[in-house]
Amino acid sequence: PTHRREMPMKKYTIVCKQCGRVAVLHRYPGRAPTLCSDECKRAYERERDRAATRERVKRYRQKRKSQ
Repeated sequence: PTHRREMPMKKYTIVCKQCGRVAVLHRYPGRAPTLCSDECKRAYERERDRAATRERVKRYRQKRKSQ
C-alpha cells in the first residue's frame, strides 16, 4: 500500500445506559459508546424488543376491540 493511516484509540468514560456502572472504554474515534459491554448490549436490545412487542400488541388489541 502506498498510503497508511494511523488512528489512535480514544478513551471514553461513560455511565452505562443498561446497568448504570461507570466504565472506561478505549475505542476508535466516532460516536461515543452508551453501553459498557456486549452483555449489556444484548440485554438492552432484548428489553427494547420486548417493549416494542408490548406496544404492537397493545395497538392490535385496541384495533380489534373497536371493530
